[in-house]
Amino acid sequence: MKPLILTKVVMLLKDLISRMTSNELRCLKRDVDRLLNVMSKNSDKKIENLNLSVRAYNVLRYNEMLSLNEITKYTPSNFMRLRNMGKKTFDEVTAQLLLHGLFWKEETKATLR
Repeated sequence: MKPLILTKVVMLLKDLISRMTSNELRCLKRDVDRLLNVMSKNSDKKIENLNLSVRAYNVLRYNEMLSLNEITKYTPSNFMRLRNMGKKTFDEVTAQLLLHGLFWKEETKATLR
């Protein structure tokens, strides 16, 4: 995320939170804690339990990515450079990450080179 956009997002969140009641803040904290707990549990999920296509499973296994946690260490552009990786497989893996509340590693200027 670009710094200017991130700054605006933080300012909007700060404004939103300042308008919340203490009960709403407690509910928000509870929901965020639950989400983080689910994300933590899902990151350890093994690829053989993901119901992936044979091709996607083989690409991940060939590149020694055996859990969702290992996949999230890649940026989308680095992941697409893997051997035998194609658009359909990328989309399938991305959908699995999102389904489990996980995301790709953020792109930086160094990873875009």
